[in-house]
Amino acid sequence: MKIIVGVIVLVLIMILSTFRLETKTLEQFYKGDLNDVTEIRILDGNSGYSKTVTDEKLVKAFLNKIKDIKFIPVENQEQRNGFNYAISLYVNDEATFHFR
Repeated sequence: MKIIVGVIVLVLIMILSTFRLETKTLEQFYKGDLNDVTEIRILDGNSGYSKTVTDEKLVKAFLNKIKDIKFIPVENQEQRNGFNYAISLYVNDEATFHFR
């Protein structure tokens, strides 16, 4: 009986370890091609100030600076109120990605 309980516990640990949150870069999260992004909107969640960037050189430069940053998920994924910053990516006026 102790062996069966031990095996069950081991299997549960193995199953739960496969569901851990994964660290990814923006390129890994984004489903499309970052080179197709034509607009970036940045929203300050504290003040409500919004900045939209459509200049192709600035869009590419910004994405090149952040594309390799590793996003590390917080263990606690409970609902939260508010955010500091939100960034939305657009391709031809269509929102294709959003994070905050």
